[in-house]
Amino acid sequence: MLSSIWTGRSGLISQQAKMDTVSNNVANSNTIGYKKIDVSFSETLKENIRQRNGVPFTNSDNMAQGTGTKVSKPFRNSKEGTFIDTGRDTDIAISGQGYFKVLDNSGNAYYTRDGSFSIDVLGNFVHSASGMKLEIQNYKKENLKQPVSISPDGNITSDGLQVGKINLYDFSYKNDMLSQGDNTFTSGERPKAPEGKMIQGYVEGSNVDMVEELTNMITTQRSYEFNSRSIKAADEMWQLINNLKSK
Repeated sequence: MLSSIWTGRSGLISQQAKMDTVSNNVANSNTIGYKKIDVSFSETLKENIRQRNGVPFTNSDNMAQGTGTKVSKPFRNSKEGTFIDTGRDTDIAISGQGYFKVLDNSGNAYYTRDGSFSIDVLGNFVHSASGMKLEIQNYKKENLKQPVSISPDGNITSDGLQVGKINLYDFSYKNDMLSQGDNTFTSGERPKAPEGKMIQGYVEGSNVDMVEELTNMITTQRSYEFNSRSIKAADEMWQLINNLKSK
């Protein structure tokens, strides 16, 4: 009886984690460059069922019952989102793999797929969400005049002159990247050269499929209810047995 309650409890915890993930995906459905998060479940330890009190459940000694589920490590879906035409020459979408590198005031590096940038009064390309500066190789901002032209490989041209180059970075283990807010990430892994290309005047939308997420939400709610009912049923049976013992 106690095993049934603990099994149901593990199911409640797992489904709550799934619901939190779905809710976060829905909340970020309009966030530029957002990649949806998925979770998977794994089975916890199994308990072997052997002959008890001379009454075998089966002729096999290998029969076992599960003791619940747990959430495996969440993983980020790297599927490309839909490109949105903004008409702004400082907005950049990445087609394929890769991240922009942005730097805070202390020079710490962060990575993002959010290509919504603006140019501040000092001539820096600034990440709209976080306010951090975009890393630009050999940047000669004194020669910068708008409008600017950005090639697929990141070369920035202003008034016929090349003023810098935007580099992209990629990582082999994207699921190990840590979210730092404002749609930015950090990684302890050494970055590698990506295969992605840049598209000026566009941003990449979220890859969240609202129909899929709403379906997941309904499924998760039903699973949560079933686990709750299993705990309630086990509690009622336990109460019934205790009442019989007291008589």
